[in-house]
Amino acid sequence: MTKVNSKMTVLITGATGGIGFSLALEYAEEGALLILLGRDEEKLKTVSFECEKRGAEVKVYTLDLSSIDASLLVSNEITKAYNIDLLISNAGTTNCTQNGEIERWGKIESLITINLLGALAISHAVIQSMQERGSGHVAYVSSLGAYYGMPLTPAYCASKAGLKAYAEAMRGLLASQSISVTLVAPGFVKTSLSDQFLGSKPFMISADEAARRIKRGLDRKKRVIAFPFPLMLGMRLLAFLPVGLSDFILARLKY
Repeated sequence: MTKVNSKMTVLITGATGGIGFSLALEYAEEGALLILLGRDEEKLKTVSFECEKRGAEVKVYTLDLSSIDASLLVSNEITKAYNIDLLISNAGTTNCTQNGEIERWGKIESLITINLLGALAISHAVIQSMQERGSGHVAYVSSLGAYYGMPLTPAYCASKAGLKAYAEAMRGLLASQSISVTLVAPGFVKTSLSDQFLGSKPFMISADEAARRIKRGLDRKKRVIAFPFPLMLGMRLLAFLPVGLSDFILARLKY
């Protein structure tokens, strides 16, 4: 099969809402080829239409990342047809504990499957294709919650910490092959996911603003894109403070 060439080919997962939708619009321009993945077929049609109005060519794939076999299959299918210049592995879900109760196992398993295994599965064949070409850029959207586990969201923090570690490791592994890897760690962004978070949400920004910050960082091939700065600094400090003090701070903040 002859692969498609274009000005820039960008693959975005979780493109049907929140940051993913806004990122798709940010990258939609004349000559660009966008490959958009999401679970909701109708929402994919909507984002595709909006991107095409801006001049981009759009291909869509309906995919639920909770199916790892399907994710691996789609990743292989895409790489056989297109040379991906930039993959933004953005899709994710969240969950909150309530009243001190442990999360239900089904929620834990689903969340970690989507946020971690799904993100790795969709990038697997894409990275192999980039290795064959000796070029490419992969961005994994983690969270500031990856820097220190919060009692309100144990499984979410675990999944994002795993994704953070994988991005950091792959950055070193692929550097000599001219493949860039970026870790994206946003704080609170106004989306349907953040609406599920039961605690306070300091320094919250819109999905559009988050997408603009991410794109600016990716354009510069930044290794880490973390924002907002005050919250990023606070979360990183928690990892360096004595554990008892960090836990005390989170308890006082009711996180």
